[in-house]
Formats: sequence, structure tokens, C-alpha cells
Amino acid sequence: MKINTVIVGGICIASFLSCKKSVSAGGGGTTPPVTVDTVAVTPPVDPPVASSIGFFLNDWQPRTFTAPAYKDTAAPSSTSYNVTVNTGSVITKIPMSIFGNNSNLWMTQIVTETPLMTNLTNLHSHIIRFPGGSISDVFFWNAPKDVPPADAPTQVVNGDGTKSNSSFWYGKNSESWTFSVDNYYRMLQQTGNSGMITVNYAYARYGTSSNPVAAAAHLAADWVRYDNGRTKYWEIGNENYGDWEAGYRIDVSKNKDGQPEYLTGDLYGQHFKVFVDSMRKAAQEIGKTIYIGAVTVEAPAQSWETNTRKTWNTGMLSKSSNAADFYIVHNYFTAYHTNSNATDILASPATETKKMMDYVSQTLQTNAATAKITR
Repeated sequence: MKINTVIVGGICIASFLSCKKSVSAGGGGTTPPVTVDTVAVTPPVDPPVASSIGFFLNDWQPRTFTAPAYKDTAAPSSTSYNVTVNTGSVITKIPMSIFGNNSNLWMTQIVTETPLMTNLTNLHSHIIRFPGGSISDVFFWNAPKDVPPADAPTQVVNGDGTKSNSSFWYGKNSESWTFSVDNYYRMLQQTGNSGMITVNYAYARYGTSSNPVAAAAHLAADWVRYDNGRTKYWEIGNENYGDWEAGYRIDVSKNKDGQPEYLTGDLYGQHFKVFVDSMRKAAQEIGKTIYIGAVTVEAPAQSWETNTRKTWNTGMLSKSSNAADFYIVHNYFTAYHTNSNATDILASPATETKKMMDYVSQTLQTNAATAKITR
């Protein structure tokens, strides 16, 4: 007889109690003896929580497990499996926010798609990010379609110096092909997931008002008020060190506060503090707590990459002065412009995650003195 008990805590823990016992038949016959070995199950003990996990464990809950239906049957004689699990050894607790997905703005209003909503509910990724990646830096969350702020330019500067018509996105666009802010919140509520919002940092760069940084920070703070505590985690911009991102390069003839043509980590760090100040004050006004993350480069820059990327972390950390609650890194894991096979894709997290976190940890430690890092 084998009794399998599964206990799920910080990390899934399984205990297997193998039992064998001697049985003798009464009457005139005998049956082969069955021996019983009882193994003591050591109660799991939670280890100290790493300080780097911090507030991400605030909403932690133990997982529960319901054994599926089963049927006793004879074990195959040709195959034998031995499984040993130490139930007393817990590696760590896992934050709910370890998993997540991006939503996108070009695939319907989502709440109108019943099969998709069912899949999002069943998947329950917990965190669903909005309004996406690079779109975040051209997104005006409270604007109707084609009604950007008066200080938003009609053209933006691309990384190569050419100009193109501004392709802004709007949070109040109710057309069926896109995804509005209000339907994003409805989707989260109906699927039981939580949000993560990336605010438009680039508006602080390409805005044409006398103080574009304040205008962009106030827009972000207004979103915090509108959100009213529904979202804990906020990001200031998306991959802003990249020349593909809006605001990386600006038309200085349109700028009124003396910003340079190219964005740097130093400048982002200075602006980041303005956003944080406005957004936290907004959260305090409504009695809510939010956590704000700063864009961070995840790996050493290659020789061909821009100077902005090469010096981003040092500048950002020194000028943001520990205003960030957490640091955001992006990694695509598989080789660029490569049609990777399934084996490479499945193997990539084991190597890429370690390289990324080793680099970021080293960067934070190296800049601790100037950035006053305590988190």
C-alpha cells in the first residue's frame, strides 16, 4: 500500500508515506506476506525570507491541492519508480507576482470575447500588464480617440533622426478592435487577476509645454487617483534606454525646458523622482499604497549598442536616489532574429534568468554608495 499526501506551501512539497505490513491469512491457506515500513514525515519549516523579496510577499497565500480521482490497479511489472521528497526542506516562499502576462491593445476589447475571458480566468496568471510595451510611451490613458493633450506634438523623432507622424493610443477608445482602460479593469475583475500599469514616461520628453516632466508626472498621478487602489505595481516607462522607444530622441527646437536630444540614464533618474513624488502623493490622497519600478538594463551592452544603454544603470541609480521600490528588467531569452526550436526555448530560462539576475545584482551592489540602495 502506498499513501501519497501532497502539501503545498511556499513551494510545492510532496510527502510520500510508504507502508508495508505483514498479513497472514486465516483458515487453511496463506498469502504472501506484505511488510510495512513507516517513514516519519518531517514537518516543513519556512526559512528566513530574503530581503530582496520584500513587499512582493504581502499577498502570499499557501496553495491548496485536491487529489484527482484515481483507480487502484496493478503496477506494471516491467517498470519501477522510486520518488523521495524531503518535506522538511523548503527553499523559499514564492510571490504571487512571479507569473504574469501582457495584455495588448490591438486584439478586441477582450471582455467581449467569452472564450478568451474563460481562458484568462482558467490560466489565472495573477498579474496582467497594461497597456503593453512600447505603446505605453505613446498612450494617453484618459483621452478619447484622436484627442491627445494640446502639448503632444504632431510628429515624433525616431531613433535614426527621421520624423514620423505621432501614432498615439487612447485609453477611452471604445472601438471593437482595441482595448480601453475601463475594459482592462473589467477584465481583471471578471477573471480574478491583478494589474501592473506602465505609465507614459516619454511624454516627459516629447511634450511641448513649458514643463513637460511635470505634465507627464501629473498625468500619471491622475491615473493613480482614477485607479483608486486597484493596482499595486506601477512602472515608469518601457525600455527607455532603447533607440526604438518614443522619447529616446527628441526635437530640441520644440522642447522648452532645455532637455538634451538623447535620453540618458541620468536624465531618466532625475525625471523618475518627479513621477514618484507626484504618484505617491496621489496615492496618499486616496489612502492607498502603490509600488513604483524603474527601468533597468538587464545585461552588459554590446559594442554596437548605444552609449545610452551602456551607461544607463549607473546614471539611473545615481540620480534616482533610491526612489524606486523595485527595478524592471526585460529579456527576450532566445537569440535575436532566430527561429528558435522548442528545445532552445524551453532551456533558455535556466541560463538567461541567472545571467540577468547576476548582472543586475552586481550593478545594484556596485552603485550602492551613490544610489543609497537599501531595498
